[in-house]
Amino acid sequence: MQPPPPLEISYTCRLSALEKERRWLLGTETLSWQAEGFQDSVPLGDITEVRLKNTPTRFEPNLYWCRIRTRGGKTWEWKSHHFAGFAQFEDRSKDYREFVENLLSRVAAQNPHCAFIAGTSWISWLCNTLFLTVALVALIVVMFLMYTAIGWLVVVKLLIIVFLLPRAFRWIARNRPSRFDPHAIPVGLMPGE
Repeated sequence: MQPPPPLEISYTCRLSALEKERRWLLGTETLSWQAEGFQDSVPLGDITEVRLKNTPTRFEPNLYWCRIRTRGGKTWEWKSHHFAGFAQFEDRSKDYREFVENLLSRVAAQNPHCAFIAGTSWISWLCNTLFLTVALVALIVVMFLMYTAIGWLVVVKLLIIVFLLPRAFRWIARNRPSRFDPHAIPVGLMPGE
């Protein structure tokens, strides 16, 4: 049997070079953050939406985000990696996972009407999926037309595309917008799965 989670759980991360490091504190009834003289908090019952998504990049292949919205219009977000410098990120997946799992269960208990959403917004998902499809088709057409001029280079580029296609399909599948049960997080939305 697992011991109950602590009453307060903290998580620290810096999203980018343009933001200060934030320390997030999850209590039994509030979520707050602090960053070099700034702080804010919100009751867990005021959180109206929690969104989880997987957004890998070249430098952060296993990057996960959590974004919340409140009744007052605030939007807060944090990610599983900490910005440490140019193209340098610390993987804080274990702490991120514990923090987010506790957040989901506590928000569900405080506000049963909260929307728990997986993936990006529909507009973002459709635009990205359409862009990937059009770019892939255009690239294949251009390479087919140029094959006679630089045949060996076309083969190399096709191999690169074949190598990257699974990553694109994984992004499309994991970030398709949908609702989920906060006690049964879908596979692909949390690190360490």
